[in-house]
Amino acid sequence: MKFRLKFGKKMLFAEFKILKFPSQSTMGITNKTKNGYYLLFIDYDNVKKNIVFEDSEFFQKHFGLGTSLIVKTSENLENHGVYGNYHLIFFDKLTFPDIMKFLTYARCDYAYRNGWKWHNRSWVLRIGEKRDLKNGIMTKPSPSFVALNYAKTNNVSSKAHILFYNVLLNIKIKIPKKNDNTKVNDIQFITYGSSK
Repeated sequence: MKFRLKFGKKMLFAEFKILKFPSQSTMGITNKTKNGYYLLFIDYDNVKKNIVFEDSEFFQKHFGLGTSLIVKTSENLENHGVYGNYHLIFFDKLTFPDIMKFLTYARCDYAYRNGWKWHNRSWVLRIGEKRDLKNGIMTKPSPSFVALNYAKTNNVSSKAHILFYNVLLNIKIKIPKKNDNTKVNDIQFITYGSSK
């Protein structure tokens, strides 16, 4: 809501925004490595499943990115196909400007592109279930495995992130020869999502 008030020869302009209080808590993993690089993490909300696969192949073909992991946070079968919320994860270590550029090509959740502003200059993807802050009841399950899209790359990969997702999802992602072992950063955060 915007308004203005006139006080003699002066004008007061004001703008108010109504924000929802955080209603849920969850755990997440950041895409930042300890040595200052980033992995391409992409968050999709309410999209057709095939869009995530198409984006994965686009980044591999046009930018030489390696293996990608696709997980779902929710999924529904509707009249026009399978829709849901998904994460697309590449294990290539990239620079901050690279990530910013790549996110402009992704058909992801628009707000996610600016997610680095809220999480210490990194992007975060949910790895745990969501719980209601008032009563502790689970509102959404933990993300689950959908697919691996293997591709060769000349980029260095984050071995720590690969090992983390291998354990989290009980899968076996092959570790590329060009990798380094850095620590994974995880955080607990509150979210404004609905409990639907």
